Amino acid sequence: MKKIVYGFLAAALMLGGCTANVPENEISTPPATATAASPSEQDGALQAADDNGMWSVELLFAEMTDTLAGTQAVVQYSGEVETVETNDSPKPGNAFLLLELLIEKMQNGSSSFTWENAYVEDGDGNQYMRHDNDTFLSGYNLPRLKSVELKIGANQGFACYEIPENVSTDCLWFVYDGTEGTVRVKITL
Repeated sequence: MKKIVYGFLAAALMLGGCTANVPENEISTPPATATAASPSEQDGALQAADDNGMWSVELLFAEMTDTLAGTQAVVQYSGEVETVETNDSPKPGNAFLLLELLIEKMQNGSSSFTWENAYVEDGDGNQYMRHDNDTFLSGYNLPRLKSVELKIGANQGFACYEIPENVSTDCLWFVYDGTEGTVRVKITL
């Protein structure tokens, strides 16, 4: 089975022009056939698991943007409701990479998913950590993925990364280097 996965990965890398090296203990696979076709499954979400099958990571949605804009209803002291425009932007020269992820613990055990071991990697090997305070996502109706250690069950939501706006989007990966192995999920924009 691993040979098939590596064959598929090698063909995808050759066709896509991505030069990132994927060591033998890292996996990137398309999702298993879904029984019910949700929009994210129809759009070709990607998922992978570590070598020991402890953690599974599925990319449900990805978007790169230079700003987040929206409106919020704010109740004034008088009781009036005022609509206020909100926006958040990354540092100059950067863009927000928004990822909706489903992170699931597949086996019992004391292992935990820690964000210090999760990052986005580009084709040159540069690593980008999760935005240090992406709580602003909830203001844009983007349910935020918990930023604490994940220890049980399935956890779904958005995480924000700030990456250079000129980075090649052909070779972006979500990577988790856990104690059980490494999970690599191709980010498709």
